[in-house]
Amino acid sequence: MNSNTLGVFVLGVALAACGGGETATTSGGGGSSWSASDGSGAATGAGGSGGQKPSSSSQGGGVATEALVMVASGPNGGILGQFNAREGWITTTHQENSSHAVSIAMALDGSALAAVHRSADDLLRVAHFEGALWKGFDVIGPTITTRSAPSLVAGDSAMHLVFQGSNYKHYYARYAPNAWSPTDETVEPPGDAQSYGPTPPRLDVKSDEPTVAFSGDDQKVYVQTRSADSWLAAEAVGGSRTLDPPAIVKLEGSSGWLIVYTHNEVIDPKHTKIMWSYASSGEWSEPAIIDPDVFTTDAIAIIGLAGGDALLSYRGSDSRAYVTRFFSGSAPTWSPAQAVAGADVLVDSSPSLAKGSGSAEAELAAVVNGAAVHLRYDNGTWSEPAAIGGANLLHVAIASAP
Repeated sequence: MNSNTLGVFVLGVALAACGGGETATTSGGGGSSWSASDGSGAATGAGGSGGQKPSSSSQGGGVATEALVMVASGPNGGILGQFNAREGWITTTHQENSSHAVSIAMALDGSALAAVHRSADDLLRVAHFEGALWKGFDVIGPTITTRSAPSLVAGDSAMHLVFQGSNYKHYYARYAPNAWSPTDETVEPPGDAQSYGPTPPRLDVKSDEPTVAFSGDDQKVYVQTRSADSWLAAEAVGGSRTLDPPAIVKLEGSSGWLIVYTHNEVIDPKHTKIMWSYASSGEWSEPAIIDPDVFTTDAIAIIGLAGGDALLSYRGSDSRAYVTRFFSGSAPTWSPAQAVAGADVLVDSSPSLAKGSGSAEAELAAVVNGAAVHLRYDNGTWSEPAAIGGANLLHVAIASAP
């Protein structure tokens, strides 16, 4: 089929995951460490109410420097949460049962959206966080459904959402200000067919121009941008091969973009390895393996960091959460993979990443024994897991203000 007919509806918090597709040693050499590129200071405290103790809060009504939000779901519903400088994690329960990954994004003004695929009826459901309170889930349209996980991301002045319909085609929605418009726009260039694929796509944004990445029916990775309220033609990443949703991130302080995905080809030695491709002037580099010991059979998550770096997380074949850092520059490279918690901390599903709040450089949320936990990367060290809450959870997502 024509590559331009491939499409996605993505919900922008990328979730990291790594399955047990190979019997390798611990994925990526756990215990390695690397320092922050932006010289983040040391943490001012630890602990808190069900989470890490924040270091400070904003003055004058702005977004608190420790503002974080999260969502988690399972077969019996889940929890929504917010983290602030005074009280740590505060959670409330919800009844949205979902077997798929969830997504969440936080705007510069401190508002947030969480999106889930409700398994009982396939409805796309979204919750709003405003005025330091979560409001209940609702539809963005009475007949809008999705077959899998949505992807959500915050732009400069709007929230952007992509999802995959029951017809495997991809759709886009935009929230601003305080209203959805469009609610289910087809990812479709003028005069061409609507994009689709075997799995849902993922999303990131430059200013308020969303770019989606997805697997096509030919198993190539495709990238497609919406500019001036119109979708451009999908562009294939040469040499790519996957059936899983790729993750995409806009790198800070440059024109660069980074795509990561899991290679799918059983007869190829690269099978299940996490691959990466970089573009700074519109042309994607030939995909390369991050490291032979960095592999997964699940979704992966990636976020941009200060200075043009990026952080990727995944669930290893030993069920531990791992991260590896992308160092930008004239000769980009990746750090050895690092386990983010002790050997006895096993995650139930893909972890989720967010940019650090306050003095932290990165935040990670995961499900451990059916409950949500939170870890922070600060001053070159990952914290111990701190409880957020919940029970019988399957998936979690975390977000901070962009």
